[in-house]
Amino acid sequence: MSWLPEGIGRVFRLAGRPPSVEDDIESELRFHFDRQVEDLIAEGMNAGAARAEAVRRFGDVARTRGELRLIETKQRQRVRRIEWRGELLQDLRYALRGLRLRPAFASVIVVTLGLGIGANATIFGIVDRLLLRPPAGVGNPDAVRRLGIKKHYGMQGTVPYLDYVALRDNAKQLESVSAYSGAEFTLGKGADARKIPGALVTGDFFRTLQARPVLGRFFTPEEDIPPTGTQVAVLGYGFWQREFGG
Repeated sequence: MSWLPEGIGRVFRLAGRPPSVEDDIESELRFHFDRQVEDLIAEGMNAGAARAEAVRRFGDVARTRGELRLIETKQRQRVRRIEWRGELLQDLRYALRGLRLRPAFASVIVVTLGLGIGANATIFGIVDRLLLRPPAGVGNPDAVRRLGIKKHYGMQGTVPYLDYVALRDNAKQLESVSAYSGAEFTLGKGADARKIPGALVTGDFFRTLQARPVLGRFFTPEEDIPPTGTQVAVLGYGFWQREFGG
């Protein structure tokens, strides 16, 4: 039995752990139920009849408990939001007051933030162009997939040409299959020659990507007969403008 006077226990809380919503609801219901029983006893009922009448008057306790739980939860969320806003404003006021008293330090912070934000924006722009956005000129990019062959020792990054041919001729569930391989080419002659990056591709590479040339044409089936096919090249737009002036 508690040494505190009746009702005092509802006011004081232990500092170690905040009461849960369920604890508050049960405490509130128990308090009002006990008060109802006491009032009925004071009116002349015996204890058993008073408790039975209190239960009848309380009605659906489960429903009442659910309504109280919803009210209490919303109230606690509202209080937490108010406290969070107050703490945030207090921290901002403290930070601004400190920066105002030390302008040199404030300038360093502003410059550091500017450099950090600028660098992150630049990096995100590069990642967005290279990884997130589909390549320019590719039709229906969501349907394009890059395939690899899984060997017993792991994933193989490159596919032998004969495997590509077998896949192209027999994988009927694929609309189109093409192959490519990174390569370096020589541009210019003699002392002016230099290496430039490029790729070796199969003849239907651009058809698979549903791309269209700005000028000219892409490869023909006759040019895609290794190793006797005609050695022709498709220039990227930027390379065409930069090296050949358009």
